[in-house]
Amino acid sequence: NDALRLLSKWRHALLQNTLIQNTGLNVLDGPFKGIKFLSRSLEGCYVPKILGCYEQPLHKTIENIISTDYDIILNIGSAEGYYATGFAKRMPKTIIRAFDLNKAVKKPILSLIASNKITNCIYSDDEFLTEHFDNYRNKKTLVFCDIEGAEKSLLNPHKASGLLDMDIVVEAH
Repeated sequence: NDALRLLSKWRHALLQNTLIQNTGLNVLDGPFKGIKFLSRSLEGCYVPKILGCYEQPLHKTIENIISTDYDIILNIGSAEGYYATGFAKRMPKTIIRAFDLNKAVKKPILSLIASNKITNCIYSDDEFLTEHFDNYRNKKTLVFCDIEGAEKSLLNPHKASGLLDMDIVVEAH
């Protein structure tokens, strides 16, 4: 099994490198088509992101989000910024707040924001706490959240009544 796992990773790296060599770093299709992406992904599979089919069942939801006039999108668990940058590029009048506790994502997400000339996305490596939702109470806010199973404790309307006025999308795997 270990040998097959290594062989699979090697094959994936070959595919990824071939794709980058032949098409560059731009996302080829999907809701974030045209975004200049990174040369590797910290979270999730790289090839589907660059092809534009990453988490394809969410594409209709993403298009609905983009067509809604949100003041703020809170991308909690942003990783390297695929969604944060995609939303920021497609929704230039919306402020995107990207949060991730993993210190390893800081350089990639800031690079992704800069290479796409994004001005409406702010990254923070501070922990987003339930009480922070109250800071966005009087704004049309979407919470786009993927925090590896901790969503239930964070998205608790009994601790943050401001959540009741927000739209929420949870990327549960």
